[in-house]
Amino acid sequence: MKQKAAEYFKNKLIRIGDAQGNTDKRVFERPELTNDVKTVHISGVCGKAMSPLAGLFKESGYTVSGSDTECYPPASDFIDSLKIEYHDGFSEENIKGKDLIIIPNIFGPDNVEAKYARENKLHQMSLPEAVSEFFIKDRTSIVICGTHGKTTTTGFASHVFLTAKRQPGFLIGGVAVPTEHGIQETPFNTPVSDSKYFIIEGDEYDTAYFDKAPKFLHYKPTIAVVTSLEFDHADIYSDFNEYKQSFIFLAEELNKDGLLILNGDSEEVRSLAQHSAAPVLYYGFTENCDVTAINITVDEKGQHFDLVFKGQTIGHFDIRLFGKYNLANTLSVCAIALHEKLSTEEIQEGLKTYLGMKRRQEIKGVFKGITIIDDFAHHPTAVRETLGGIREHFPNNRIIAVFEPRSNTSRKKMFEEDYGNAFGSVDALYLSMPHLRHNDVASDFIDGQRVINTAKKARNNAFTAICVSNCDEVLEQLVPDLKEGDVVVIMSNGSFDGIHEKLISRLS
Repeated sequence: MKQKAAEYFKNKLIRIGDAQGNTDKRVFERPELTNDVKTVHISGVCGKAMSPLAGLFKESGYTVSGSDTECYPPASDFIDSLKIEYHDGFSEENIKGKDLIIIPNIFGPDNVEAKYARENKLHQMSLPEAVSEFFIKDRTSIVICGTHGKTTTTGFASHVFLTAKRQPGFLIGGVAVPTEHGIQETPFNTPVSDSKYFIIEGDEYDTAYFDKAPKFLHYKPTIAVVTSLEFDHADIYSDFNEYKQSFIFLAEELNKDGLLILNGDSEEVRSLAQHSAAPVLYYGFTENCDVTAINITVDEKGQHFDLVFKGQTIGHFDIRLFGKYNLANTLSVCAIALHEKLSTEEIQEGLKTYLGMKRRQEIKGVFKGITIIDDFAHHPTAVRETLGGIREHFPNNRIIAVFEPRSNTSRKKMFEEDYGNAFGSVDALYLSMPHLRHNDVASDFIDGQRVINTAKKARNNAFTAICVSNCDEVLEQLVPDLKEGDVVVIMSNGSFDGIHEKLISRLS
């Protein structure tokens, strides 16, 4: 990380420490890592990024242990499959004698393992530092960033490079729909010694209780993609300007021999170019995009288009994903692949065989003629674009959205109107309002009924929209209303109290 960014985030860390009265627990010297690491302990090992990190270390020959609380399937099954030593609960005993301890960003300074590691000057790292030090090393680091589309695009790029036999290492914050010759369900791939590439999802969330820089600044980007730029993570960023500043630092991180790939359809994303010494490629559908698609058609099999690179038509391509935003994500992957000299045939094969990521427009099945779709979307823009893509795929079906505003951002009052307008392409809405958490501010908490009222107003009240308080109440009102041909889209960034399985069970 360059000095300007390092100083900025150190000052932010000090401000947080001063406000909470624990600066000495956040700003401290960590001993330098030695070269004889053999045992690694992963605290919070059941996290969606921490468990793949455990897999990377395990496959690389390290003795790995982990600890967590309330570890359930599929995370617990994945941990079992790794055959690592697992501790249920956090304790000083878990980390004694370990060469390296990885601390997750969910820990505060008073977590027992974080506290013991700090006070006993043990070697500890955050996840991004560990990935950079042990796995990215001096490889070409391809970092996929942005408010939306990171997981799908990272999985897509990894799949294309796998099918092209480039043997990339990768780390993704999600699970892919497995393919025959490309990406599988495992969200990581350990690079072999001569692997040139490491592809990683570049999260803008902060790194650790002792490091408030966004994760992506630690990944030594050679190539960085920015898919989108809208205010998110309202729990750690005060406003859009502070949020965007992290992406400005990302642009500044790239050197002149790197590459910055930007969504050319977004003025906010385009503006990052002025902060980078690296060459820039723009992708999208507006004028002055270097990578674009023409002659686009859509059918039940997916989307089909001609790829244009710097004014020259490269060839005809097919993808199995729906929605214009997924086609835009595809163009960013094409930009990476073209820059790295993959052939037209290699790109065509990779694009047409990628099946997407689980929980991203994932069809769980068709039960009594009713299609159940699971999607992770939670930001209002992601909700709107996802539903628009599903409407494109099912133009003649009744589409019913079931939404839980669970994330720290979606629970904020500031997004009430945006959510109300995000459901314009569906025929019915069932909104399940979460209960207040300990860190929620009641006066700033989203009002579900206002979301419903806005949605109805946008549709001139010709719209079924219901606000309830939990999963079971949703099912009580939803199931009797369902009929053959309906498409139910369940949207949450959590388990939604097992609503998918409960609905499928009732229909079956």
